[in-house]
Amino acid sequence: MKERPALYLEDSCEALEKAFDTFLAVNVPAAIRNERLLSFLAQFDFWLSEVDRLMRLFETFEKRSKAWTSDKEMVDGFKEKNIQLNKTAGNLLQKRRVRPKGGTQIIAPIARLQRVIGKWNLLLELTQQTLLGEPAEGHDSFDLSRFRKKVPS
Repeated sequence: MKERPALYLEDSCEALEKAFDTFLAVNVPAAIRNERLLSFLAQFDFWLSEVDRLMRLFETFEKRSKAWTSDKEMVDGFKEKNIQLNKTAGNLLQKRRVRPKGGTQIIAPIARLQRVIGKWNLLLELTQQTLLGEPAEGHDSFDLSRFRKKVPS
């Protein structure tokens, strides 16, 4: 069976990876790179939420993808959310084409996610070293290492 990555997941990974590459760029003067790291740190909550969102997209992919291949899964999902379909939606559901079981399988691009998470973890480490230094024992210093993500396998 042929496989192809889910385009939305690919695009989401690409967007984050490009942003992280900008922060991590080594082909710029150190002063510019450090300013970029400072911007990253100032926007830290935003970037953390983007990484968490990306990981959630991957975690929920399998369940969401069943709607492409099974009317039953789609109907069960509606029932689970207490969604009542009107006549038009019901007719669409009856006429709907689902992906054939032997056709191209849409998969989560795990290798791409691994690359993004690797860059996230590297960005945290570099920002900590460059701008914050090592967290001091017994102080309320900001420790970016607690935001590291496990690279999925």
